[in-house]
Amino acid sequence: MKPGDLSLHLEAYLALKKALGFPLGARERLLRDFVAFAESNGVRGTINAQVTFDWACSVSDRCGISGRAARLSVARQFLSHLSAVVPGIEVPSATLLGRPRRRKPFLFSAEEISRLLRAALSLRPQASLRPHTLSTLLGLLASSGIRPGEALKLKVGDVLLDLDPPRLQIQALNDTFQKLVSGLGIQARDGSRKPSLNSLRHGFAVARIRAWYQQGIDVRARLPELSVYLGHVEPTHTYWYLTATPELLSEAARSFAAYAITGGEQ
Repeated sequence: MKPGDLSLHLEAYLALKKALGFPLGARERLLRDFVAFAESNGVRGTINAQVTFDWACSVSDRCGISGRAARLSVARQFLSHLSAVVPGIEVPSATLLGRPRRRKPFLFSAEEISRLLRAALSLRPQASLRPHTLSTLLGLLASSGIRPGEALKLKVGDVLLDLDPPRLQIQALNDTFQKLVSGLGIQARDGSRKPSLNSLRHGFAVARIRAWYQQGIDVRARLPELSVYLGHVEPTHTYWYLTATPELLSEAARSFAAYAITGGEQ
């Protein structure tokens, strides 16, 4: 590659991702930083794994192994794409920095979600749209599995939302949610993460997988579909629900036992 070619390849990669509908967010900033790091270190022609490793680790100690592994993952995806058109590109192993164990997600019970929605409806001012907006939004997150940011960007064609200032911002939504959860006494349990807006998304994914097991559906065959629906960049992010949730591990064990008993016959 000639000087500047790496930046051109990055722009083409980002344009492709955006055209395919992939949300980039912080990934774009990280990739631009990676390319700047590589160019400042005199990378010419090829990119070796050591350069990528050095960039992934070139952050504050507060970032921890999890943050470094996440940076490496972002760079690996770009390099995998680049290696298809540029010879000599080294794609570092995904296990180069190890994979920190992710804490299991917090899952709301059906009763807790009902209490949460009722608490949202009791918010003030009662004569405003605020309590109804919050209750509807939380119900949408729990029933659809979409991300909070995605829900806030939804538009309704026949409502002139642009005439009024936005009723909700992500930070305000999260603050209100945490106050509701705290007021209801809902806390982390069994070593899980603390309740968050994303817990509703986790709950949707787990409920969908559990339903497939109970219906006798081949979960392994359907997981890629769920991965696409949830907008996961990597299928491994969806498979994580299987290993992080004891209930799903039990369902998987029962499914395998039934398979073994019948000798694989349906």
